[in-house]
Amino acid sequence: MKKHVCILAFSPILRDARVLRQIEYLHPHYDLTVIGYGEPHPDWQDKVEWVTIDRGQGIGRLLSIAFWLVLGRLWNGIYDYRFRTRRQNREAYEHAVKSGANAFLANDWSTLPIAVRAAQTNDAKVVFDAHEYGPLQDETFVFRILMKPQAHYVLKKYSLLVDRSLTVCYPIAERYKKEYGLNPAVIMSAPKRQEAPISDVVPDRIRLIHHGYAMRRRQPEKMIEIVEFLDNRFELYLMFLGDQKYITSLKTLANKIAKGRVYFIEPVSPENIVETIAKYDIGVVFLPPTTYNLLMALPNKLFDAVNANLAIFTGASPSIKEIIERYNLGVVSPSFEIMDAAKTLNALTTQQIITMKQNAREASKVLNADVELSKLVTIYRELIG
Repeated sequence: MKKHVCILAFSPILRDARVLRQIEYLHPHYDLTVIGYGEPHPDWQDKVEWVTIDRGQGIGRLLSIAFWLVLGRLWNGIYDYRFRTRRQNREAYEHAVKSGANAFLANDWSTLPIAVRAAQTNDAKVVFDAHEYGPLQDETFVFRILMKPQAHYVLKKYSLLVDRSLTVCYPIAERYKKEYGLNPAVIMSAPKRQEAPISDVVPDRIRLIHHGYAMRRRQPEKMIEIVEFLDNRFELYLMFLGDQKYITSLKTLANKIAKGRVYFIEPVSPENIVETIAKYDIGVVFLPPTTYNLLMALPNKLFDAVNANLAIFTGASPSIKEIIERYNLGVVSPSFEIMDAAKTLNALTTQQIITMKQNAREASKVLNADVELSKLVTIYRELIG
């Protein structure tokens, strides 16, 4: 009889590539209960127990959250009361206990108190996947004043009660170790390896591709502004999720400063990204460091591009730079300034791009989910067999 693992994630799991990979790689070894937001993923709805939590919506929800967070700044104990009584937390806890799981997987700090309480009730183990650095998940004024103290409280209290922990890159792992006494294993957010073909490079039509969420703090405008100063051989393709009004504003900008050279394409589900982007030449992983997590990021899109056999272009992001230079995958702008970025791309030759794409094919044999998620399976085998 298989042991049972309960995965908690307060995210729309249908679009959460990291959580979907947890499901895919744990499922052959364990029965799974998945608790989170949104509809079940069609590939997994009949294979795992799927529990959808109502996250609530509207101004009333936001005002309630703000009220409790303000109280939490005055008295930290209110956070624990809120974790126990908030409807979505209470629902998640009840379903987690009911699952009878032998172990829990808490994604991000927001699910950690629930996983720890349920594990104490069930005499089970807890693995905490911190993803990125929680206290700096956002660096807006509101987050720093209201949410950061709560994240810090949760990590200080509950990290002492987990059995194992994970994160996405080594600098963030070191910070968790120094500040919260965790010792996270690093599991990079790489996709399952696919035998994608290496697309031909047409010298007078170099196709750049960027995919992900269009978020203001990521400053996607800069990628469009770079195109204005690129040689005519370059085209930029953007595959965005997110606020449609914001995406429309990006289309307006592209039409104004790079007309006919920037294209917006329809997004696809996480499992189809590699196949979709494999026909392009260079994956653009350009993330201006407006937050600590963006500075240290090793995002899904980097590994998607590697597994699609693309050359990589990035800015001065240290973790991404280290991967690119280790495997000779692409080029790194010395800064996030528009002219530096354009100069870096304009210097590329067709033969360099071809070589980098071939190097990506080799690197994909290591930088993939089969390698990375085997670490997660090993952790659970050590904890529960």
